[in-house]
Amino acid sequence: MSVTKWSSYSTAMDKLLKHRNDSLNPMAKCYLMVARDVADWDENSNTYNASIELYKHDSKIVGLCDVKDLIIEEIKKFLTEKGYDATQFEEDIWDNLMRGRSAQIAAELLEIALKDGTEE
Repeated sequence: MSVTKWSSYSTAMDKLLKHRNDSLNPMAKCYLMVARDVADWDENSNTYNASIELYKHDSKIVGLCDVKDLIIEEIKKFLTEKGYDATQFEEDIWDNLMRGRSAQIAAELLEIALKDGTEE
């Protein structure tokens, strides 16, 4: 990995780990989402890979153009597992995400998860 590219990633990863460590769950698993595979991610010189995983959806790197559909797909899957008709939420989910209401959506999903006594 080039020095410039690694520098950008290390800055992002440092922020990710700081955010996690400052949170209420300092043992939470961290994921880094990248638009292209990082071929040397598993090399010994990468000290971050013990604390951070590269996010892959179905074992594939997610391209920027696919993010919207995958977010909606995952939220709908979660709602369906909890017994809700997820098709009625699709437009609302994306509309709220685009309006910067991701914290509100996360809180509502957590509330749904906790209703049946499980946290995901």
